Amino acid sequence: YAFVDGYLVVASSRETALQTIRLQRSGESLSKSKKFLPALPPGNLAEVSALLYEDPMAMAAISMGRVSPEIASLLPASRPDFAPAVIAAYGEPTALREASRSGGVDAGVILIGAAVAIPNLLRARIAANESAAVAMTRTVNTAQITYSAAFPHRGYARDLASLGPDPNNPSDSTPEHGNFVDATLGNASCTGTAWCEKSGYRFKITATCKQRPCTDYTVLATPISTSTGTRSFCSTSDRVIRFKTTTPLTSPISASECLKWAPLQ
Repeated sequence: YAFVDGYLVVASSRETALQTIRLQRSGESLSKSKKFLPALPPGNLAEVSALLYEDPMAMAAISMGRVSPEIASLLPASRPDFAPAVIAAYGEPTALREASRSGGVDAGVILIGAAVAIPNLLRARIAANESAAVAMTRTVNTAQITYSAAFPHRGYARDLASLGPDPNNPSDSTPEHGNFVDATLGNASCTGTAWCEKSGYRFKITATCKQRPCTDYTVLATPISTSTGTRSFCSTSDRVIRFKTTTPLTSPISASECLKWAPLQ
């Protein structure tokens, strides 16, 4: 590597580094290119996810080759008098957008990139949400153990609000607000039929309290929608996390129902 003209040059060999330095000082690198710089789209380049630098004529020949090889053979692979097309691609949570000063930009490049990137992005987000849901289910299991030890006359908590902090006295720990999970997972409003939401999932506790203390519970984590997760997770006082691939659930399940689901490996 080398520091040259304010740039860090990293190369696989000394010869490649020297070639890069020569290119930079000759004025032909992209940072000094008289074709590249004027074609840059407006806006803050620090927010750009990718810059696509293409020869429109060459791209047209490639695209036409898939449709009609005969016509494609008549097109030149490249022409020096054609200005390059510079496309700024911005990756957003559910879409890709592009900006360019070039009027003849091949939109197919962006569409192909979007077709590949967006499904991968959604799959990655679903995987992250499901991992978070499993982690939070484990957190609830641990909180239930702590709660039942701190308040043995209550047994397990009846709802998530009982495991969360008191909004009026966040540092206190009482049977009504044990303060064993955060205020999002254990929100004070998560009682009765209400669910708590976090990281694309909805959470709810159903306790078995025929007589105090409560002797069992079921914690359920289900996706908010099919775009945030494909599996629901549950656990009981045995602390084994189980799952089921299903559409988002709208009502809680019993401990016996949870025990029928497949254990998470």
